[in-house]
Amino acid sequence: MLAATAAAAAAVVVAAASSVPGALAYWQPAPGTTWEWQLSDQPYNYSMTVDAIDLDLDGLGNDAAATGHGKGMKVICYINVGSIESSRSDASSFPASVVGNEYPGWPDEKFLDIRAQAVRDVMTTRFTTAAGQGCDAIEPDNTDSYTNGADVVGFDLTEDDAVNYLTFLSGLAHGLGMGIGLKNNGDLIDSRGSAIVDLHEFAVVEQCYGNSNCGQYKPFVEAGKAVFDAEYTDAGSSGGCGDGTVTLSQMATVCAAFALGTDGEGMSAIIKT
Repeated sequence: MLAATAAAAAAVVVAAASSVPGALAYWQPAPGTTWEWQLSDQPYNYSMTVDAIDLDLDGLGNDAAATGHGKGMKVICYINVGSIESSRSDASSFPASVVGNEYPGWPDEKFLDIRAQAVRDVMTTRFTTAAGQGCDAIEPDNTDSYTNGADVVGFDLTEDDAVNYLTFLSGLAHGLGMGIGLKNNGDLIDSRGSAIVDLHEFAVVEQCYGNSNCGQYKPFVEAGKAVFDAEYTDAGSSGGCGDGTVTLSQMATVCAAFALGTDGEGMSAIIKT
């Protein structure tokens, strides 16, 4: 059933801490909120009719968020919080002591010690920049590095370390008036339940249908929070079928390559190549 009508998918604003006088408000998208995701497609394309657009902070510039807002979109800003990419403008800000092993498959990227204050200091600067540029929310990538093990990462990170880091990032975003999503990391929802859902306003997941784990993210939908899914295909053009945005429950009929079950109901999906 299509839930993503303009009215049904209207974004809601919630108080970060309504009992605290002067608390900032931040954006929480409802299930069915439509979205577009562009991390390397610069200059960014704002031609889609969607509720939210997810863009790389490094390529944002000072007017990109305003452009999105002018089109009636909320702007989510992507920040890699779990690994260092040598191409990033602030890569030199990380001391060697917090840089681990090469991220498998990504020679330009290395894991970070998310426990280190130096890492959190850089993230504080990045999040502050995002807030200053008008980002409504943050997509924090690579918070699940602990699942790879110490031999791969270079640091002996635990699930507790990941939860502690997510708690820090959530408080940082909320304190700056921005929402924050959980990126992948569905195993944490399984093990920690509502404690993880409560830290975030939405989830961003890659290939949940392809990986048969859409059900892990249902607690977000049940809590009235959007789940943004990107399914990858080598068929067709980037952006997918129709107007480029479909809900998972529609994919079987709109995109013949997919046949989804009930686990995807209420989620918002796009197709990317």
